[in-house]
Amino acid sequence: MKKIVQVLFVLVISIGLLGCKGNTAKPKPKSEKESVQETAENFLNSFEKGDYVTCRKFMTQEAGKTIDNLDKELNIDKLSKDFFTITEEQKNQLKKILRQLFDKMVKSYKINKIEKNNDTYVVDVSINGISQIGSVLKTFQKKFISHQTEFLKIWKEKGEVEAKKAMGTAFVKYLQETVDSIESTSTYKDFSTKLSLKKVDDKWLVSEFLESKK
Repeated sequence: MKKIVQVLFVLVISIGLLGCKGNTAKPKPKSEKESVQETAENFLNSFEKGDYVTCRKFMTQEAGKTIDNLDKELNIDKLSKDFFTITEEQKNQLKKILRQLFDKMVKSYKINKIEKNNDTYVVDVSINGISQIGSVLKTFQKKFISHQTEFLKIWKEKGEVEAKKAMGTAFVKYLQETVDSIESTSTYKDFSTKLSLKKVDDKWLVSEFLESKK
């Protein structure tokens, strides 16, 4: 099917370049509801992939603060400065692991219905995933803390610098192990949530996350 679509696409372009007669009518403008669905799907696709940078593009400035706050919470530079020491390579690895973590939080989603409510739209969505990231991070925390005696020993014998290096290496290692085992150790559940979208500068954007139901 994908091959057929690609061939058709090339043919359409070829016809246009050769100046042959064809359907030159402009594409039908999207309806308001179709535009809302397109934004919701773009947002949810990015969310499902753990791509929060792209998610931000489909959100209002106010709603986007939730992503901004998340980014602050996961500020690797601050974490490494305050609690442990990691190399640039480990820092990049950590960013990749965090992306994997959010990617695995959601397995799938489905838009059930879209309803207009005055000047906004409410999109009802079913999601299969892990509703609480806290349960995942507890597993990591347990692993990391179980080695605190080793870190203290290094601190006493080799000093703070070496201890922070050891903690940094362990942090990256155990977070990777936790993320790798999410699908086998976590319970994925079906729950529903709602997105509220409003029009800003002729674009429909996610403006609010409404209460989720399990």
